[in-house]
Amino acid sequence: MNTSHSQTPGKGKAALPAAARLATQESVDELTKKVDTLMEMMTEWIKSAPPPPSSLPPPISIESLAPILEVVTRQAYEGCSKALSDKQDFESKEKRAVVIGSVEKTDPVEALASDQELVQALIAHSDDPDVIQAWDDGTISFHRHPKDKKPGKRPLKIEFPSKSLRDSLLSSIRSKPGRPLPAPAFVRMDLTPHQLLLERAAREDVMARNLLAGKIVYGLRDFSIINYRTPRDLPPNYGKPRAPLSIKSADGTHSGLASRLSSSTPHSDAPLLSDADARSTPDPTPVPPPSNVTTRRR
Repeated sequence: MNTSHSQTPGKGKAALPAAARLATQESVDELTKKVDTLMEMMTEWIKSAPPPPSSLPPPISIESLAPILEVVTRQAYEGCSKALSDKQDFESKEKRAVVIGSVEKTDPVEALASDQELVQALIAHSDDPDVIQAWDDGTISFHRHPKDKKPGKRPLKIEFPSKSLRDSLLSSIRSKPGRPLPAPAFVRMDLTPHQLLLERAAREDVMARNLLAGKIVYGLRDFSIINYRTPRDLPPNYGKPRAPLSIKSADGTHSGLASRLSSSTPHSDAPLLSDADARSTPDPTPVPPPSNVTTRRR
């Protein structure tokens, strides 16, 4: 038996020639030489290259930063204090409703009795059992604001023991037909200063859109625009400036300031905000709704 191990190729395979094996080794040696040459060139280049510039800024003394730190600290403290104050003010406003445009008596005794009758009428109109119970328990209070101002047309603020009761009153009133208050009085939530800015801007937008539509199509609720299910005709003086005030001075001339002030204020015989009439559906009038329009569906 022949026990020698010969390089016998497998079936279908040819043996690799010796020359080919030698050529492969030579190629590896050549590649190694090229890599060594490249490494030597890179080493020489690194040695001859200039050092990179320092990226660190020059040192700053603590004394030079003291005025800046003082200003930043004061601004941060003022900002935090204002945020806390606004939070407390917002939380208190969340529990209040406000009656705008109601008649205020000049006599303190008559004013208190009249305001109490008005608030009681609102609560009775809401027909909400929880709100009625809170009124009977004496946990709902009211006052004219601001308290230190003379009686006239001051808003009547109604304070509830919780936000949910305030919301229940407004929701119940707005879901019923008819007006709980004689026009032009209306009731809304107690708005923050920022919400008042939104309300004023929305009020002007409502007037412009109603004038464009030629009817009372849009209304205002709190600081959001709504549209009515049944449009109404525009009042005679809707959107027109007030008549100039004639104020005679000591020398007999008329003051132009009062005229300019009065003519710059939009006037309407009808209130823009009419919560009791707000049975609204999408309106077919081709007026593009603003970004803060909300539509009530019943």
